[in-house]
Amino acid sequence: VTNAMRKWLAEHWAVRAHVLHDQPPAFFRKATVEEMHELFGRLGNAGEAGLADSMWAQEETCHQGDDVGTTEKTLLTFQSADGHCHVREHRPALVVSSTSWTEDEDFGVLLDALTDLDIRVRDDEDFPRVLVLVTGKGPQRAMYEARMAKLCLCKVRIRTLWLEAADYPRLLGCCDLGVSLHTSSSGLDLPMKILDMFGASMPVCARGFKCLDELVQDGHNGLVFESSSQLTDQMQKLLRNFPKSPLLAKLRANVKPGRWMENWLQHAFPVILPELAEAHVD
Repeated sequence: VTNAMRKWLAEHWAVRAHVLHDQPPAFFRKATVEEMHELFGRLGNAGEAGLADSMWAQEETCHQGDDVGTTEKTLLTFQSADGHCHVREHRPALVVSSTSWTEDEDFGVLLDALTDLDIRVRDDEDFPRVLVLVTGKGPQRAMYEARMAKLCLCKVRIRTLWLEAADYPRLLGCCDLGVSLHTSSSGLDLPMKILDMFGASMPVCARGFKCLDELVQDGHNGLVFESSSQLTDQMQKLLRNFPKSPLLAKLRANVKPGRWMENWLQHAFPVILPELAEAHVD
């Protein structure tokens, strides 16, 4: 699944392999405004855990100018009197991270980065509210949730979620920035979660490891970090002046996910069935 694995197989086992990089399924894509409105309409009605402006109520950071004349409002969107859905101008930036909550992914790196980020930007009028959504289940989730509950943050909010399978790609399609904490112990494989994020046209901040550059090109379709302080720097640069953040827009424009069918026809089909591949007509 990587060039690094192909080289390793050749060096250690004398295996001649061909590379077929993973690609995201087609249902990972950018969400429409209507899809955003429907999903966050449901996620905003989940009682105390609801994803809504009330998360920042004590900070009095809610903006009213973008929802005058609305009939229905979510954290990200509003529906005007004519029934059309629109993205809110003063919506928070959505950052998403998917984790297995194990020692293989040190979630403390992200938590430390967000704590430092909040200190830096709490008085910065050009920095948006930030909602960080963390999906997944695992043994360390309760431990980190207890740590999160003790935080006193101003602009940053962190919420853990466990979504229905169909809602996970919809959520990614609504988000602005992904964070991957995955590190490969072998240095031979790549995280599918980044591919899913790319499928949703989302740039990522990814923890560096050997062979990551086969997927994330630092400064092109994402940023690579080695420490929590470096991640803090990256999020501050990417999200300042959101939603008109030039660096975020540049990285997003360079996210060009492949798809399985095209990938299969180009790389796998000629290897498995070379005679048919030669005669194949699109």
